[in-house]
Amino acid sequence: MSMLKNVWHAAAWSAEVADRPFARTIAKEPVLLYRGTDGKIVALNDTCPHRFAPLHRGNIVNGEIECGYHGLRFDKAGACVHNPHGDGTIPKSASIKAYPVVERDTLIWVWLGDPALADERKVPDYNWLNEDDVYDFSDGHVMHMPLAWDLILDNLLDLTHGAYLHPDTLAPTPGLRTETDVRRDGERIYSLLSTYDAPPPPIWTATGAATGDVHVDTWLEMRWDAPATFFLDVGVKPTGGEREEGNALPTVHIITPETEETSHYFWKMFRNFNRGNEEIGAIMEEFATRAFQDEDRPMIRAVQERMGGRDFWDLDPVLLPSDAAAIQARRMIKKMLRDEETARARAEDQ
Repeated sequence: MSMLKNVWHAAAWSAEVADRPFARTIAKEPVLLYRGTDGKIVALNDTCPHRFAPLHRGNIVNGEIECGYHGLRFDKAGACVHNPHGDGTIPKSASIKAYPVVERDTLIWVWLGDPALADERKVPDYNWLNEDDVYDFSDGHVMHMPLAWDLILDNLLDLTHGAYLHPDTLAPTPGLRTETDVRRDGERIYSLLSTYDAPPPPIWTATGAATGDVHVDTWLEMRWDAPATFFLDVGVKPTGGEREEGNALPTVHIITPETEETSHYFWKMFRNFNRGNEEIGAIMEEFATRAFQDEDRPMIRAVQERMGGRDFWDLDPVLLPSDAAAIQARRMIKKMLRDEETARARAEDQ
C-alpha cells in the first residue's frame, strides 16, 4: 500500500532526541531531528543540497545543523545561513525542506505533506502517557520491522488472532466464550473483544495481576486513528465484577512506514497494579517483546512473502467477521490516498 503524507507520523519518542542529530526514514523520506537551543524539536530533510550528504553525519552548531561534508549550515527553517567557502555568498538554491513538528505525550510527530494542512489538533491523543500518578511505564521502544505497515495494521485490529498466535504470552486459549464488536466514531475505529469466566492469559499470572486458579473476565479494546496509530486498553477483572475492580495493562502501538516493505513499530506498556516493582516491569517487557518479535513478526513476514508484492484486494481475500475493523480502516486509508493524489494532481495543473 502507498504511504500517506498529509498525516501526522510518529517520528521518535521524546527521549530519543537530544541536542545531537537523529535520523529516521519515514514514508521513504529521510528526516533529521534535533533540539534547538530553546529545547524545541527541529525537523528537516536529512539531505544536504550540495553533494547530498546525510546531514545527521554533521554537527549542531548554535542551534543550526552543519553538514559534515563541506560545512554548510542550515537553520530550523531549512535556509542555508553559513557558507565557509569563497566569499561566503549563500547560493540561492541552498535550502532544505523543514517539516511541521509537534512534541506531545512523550512522542514526536512530523507532517511530511502540505504544511498548510498540518492541523495540530489532529495529532493522535495519548494523554495516558502523562499520568505518572496512575501508571508505571515501560520504556518507549522502537522495533524495526521488515513488514509492510498495512499488514501490521491488519494484525493489530484483528484481536481474535491472539488465541492462536499468542496462547503462551498475551491471549486466552481458543474456544472460550468471547464477544467481539467493531464501532466507528467519525474517523476513529474501535475493535473490541471480551472474554468471560476463563483462566487468565499467561501475562496476567506472570505479572501478579491475577492468579491461575481464579477465573476472570478480560477486556481488549483497540482504538485506531489513521494511518496506523493504536491504543490498546486491556485488563482483567473478577468474573462478573466491574472494570474498576480490575487490573489494567494498556499499550501504545504506533506503526510508521519506512518503505513499502519496512516499518518502525513504536510501543510502550503501562500498568496500574504492582506499581514500583521493577521485576514486574521487566516481565511485562519480556512478554511483549516475545509476542511482537517471535510470534507476530514471523507470521506477518510469511504473509508478506506469500503475497509477493501483490495488492491486498487484487488477491480477492476471504473475509471473516473478525476482519471488519481492518477492512473499514483499509477503505478509509484508500480514500485518503485517493484524495491526496487528486489534490497533488490539481496543484501540479495550476
